[in-house]
Amino acid sequence: MAGIVGCGKTTTVQAALNRLSARFSIHAFTGDDVSFRNAVASNGIYILDQVRAITQGPALVFVDEVQKSEAVFDALKLCFDNGVSFIVSGSNPKYLSSTCRKRLQRRADFIRLNPFSLPEILEHQNSVRALKEWCTLD
Repeated sequence: MAGIVGCGKTTTVQAALNRLSARFSIHAFTGDDVSFRNAVASNGIYILDQVRAITQGPALVFVDEVQKSEAVFDALKLCFDNGVSFIVSGSNPKYLSSTCRKRLQRRADFIRLNPFSLPEILEHQNSVRALKEWCTLD
């Protein structure tokens, strides 16, 4: 999933992960974490080892800001080939739609999350305002 900073990628994925947590062991990482990037760069099976240390069952890995470490792609391919599903997100749509897709070699679909439009924001604000007014009625 790709989109500009602040458009709701991480929030959307986290909501999906919450719903999927009954079926999968969830493992979340971020490319913003230098220790994570270094661990994956020096050990290609780091993510798979982290997952399998906790579960042998169905697992789902989420890597946010994936564009910050190309080594993650090889680690995710290894996870996928060993039965671990993944979701990645990042704030560089062009990179994710090209380099990321090529590196993952048909193991992923690309979704672009566009920011909300002004009419959508205003509609949401009016809905929230109406709900607040309704809740304060006696």
